[in-house]
Amino acid sequence: MKQTVPHRPGFFVKAAASPAQTEWRDLIITTVVMYDSIMPMDKIILNSFYTYSFADPRICRLKDNKPDIFRPDLMQGLLATTKEIVANVVYYRQKKETKNK
Repeated sequence: MKQTVPHRPGFFVKAAASPAQTEWRDLIITTVVMYDSIMPMDKIILNSFYTYSFADPRICRLKDNKPDIFRPDLMQGLLATTKEIVANVVYYRQKKETKNK
């Protein structure tokens, strides 16, 4: 009998799943930018994308002990959202650095 792990959305999942929803988008970008002052959020978001996208059962499955991406379209959507979040982090980081000079 095949067992499955329950799917529990975390921060990255919420960010990636609802990029078009303005209420979540603003909250996520504000939160990520706030945390960027204490840790490199661009790297964390990018690493989360790579980890999560291969662990997402809607996108990838294990076949012969290797990842099999059967929904690259969904993975591309997650990548687009990830790029948007990272671009916002970099923009606000640069803005903050020029303001502090």
